[in-house]
Amino acid sequence: MRVLLIQAISTHDCGEVVFPLGLARLAAVVGQHHEVQGLDLNLNPFPWPEVVRSLDEFKPHVVGISFRNLDPLAGNLVSFVPHLKTLASIVAKFAPEAAIVLGGSAFTLFAERIMQEVPEVRAAVSGEAESAFPLLLERLKEPWTVPGVFWRTEEGGVAVSPGMTCCQDPDSLPFPDWGIFDPHRYRDKNRYVAFLGVETKRGCPYSCRYCLYPTLQGHGLRLRDPRRVVDELEVLQQKYDIRYVHFTDPVVNHPSEHLRDICREIVKRRLKTGWTGFFREDALTEAD
Repeated sequence: MRVLLIQAISTHDCGEVVFPLGLARLAAVVGQHHEVQGLDLNLNPFPWPEVVRSLDEFKPHVVGISFRNLDPLAGNLVSFVPHLKTLASIVAKFAPEAAIVLGGSAFTLFAERIMQEVPEVRAAVSGEAESAFPLLLERLKEPWTVPGVFWRTEEGGVAVSPGMTCCQDPDSLPFPDWGIFDPHRYRDKNRYVAFLGVETKRGCPYSCRYCLYPTLQGHGLRLRDPRRVVDELEVLQQKYDIRYVHFTDPVVNHPSEHLRDICREIVKRRLKTGWTGFFREDALTEAD
């Protein structure tokens, strides 16, 4: 099966761009059994011709769309839902036989409403997709058998299957498929943030009122082996000359010893890798 993975527009006027880590990790899982291509709409100020060209050349059976951001934040009064609707309508017109499957963090937060807004979507995955999406590819004709999946009824309504397939051990997943979205295309575009992210854990035990990470990843911490994290940093440095990353954790220094173990492993291997992350300042000590 040919699967086209598209990162929907998630930046305002092609500003700070972020490597689509979620789709790259999903591609590594799906690519074990299917032919996969990737397309990031944030690299082109007018991406629609590129969408049409990709559909025409690749002729996908399934188009998976990641809807990561509802708006560009930072006080911009812009919604990305119209862009999503435009994308879905283009796919439906130029690849009418392809099934459109939606996912991503913004979709997860407003799943049923977005399904109503974008009627071209056949099915959608709420939450983490590394388990549900490959299973859905096998059961496109019966999406109701995949836990936690939203699907379009014959009457055009929206239904959701009970249960979830999330909360996978992140160490059980392969490294992201960095080749499907060329990291070199993102280099030197950002002024403020590292363009490429690396996960060291998933989940957050806190309940900060402004934060959505627990809703997206759960309250239970799922820590990656520090050696596995640094293995990833080492591949990025050796293969792509990536020497500056963002740790995508909700709180990078919780638990503190986990971050210290990662730093010790970086020093042990003498990697020249800088990093950023979201901290809890009240957890910092003199040792840090």
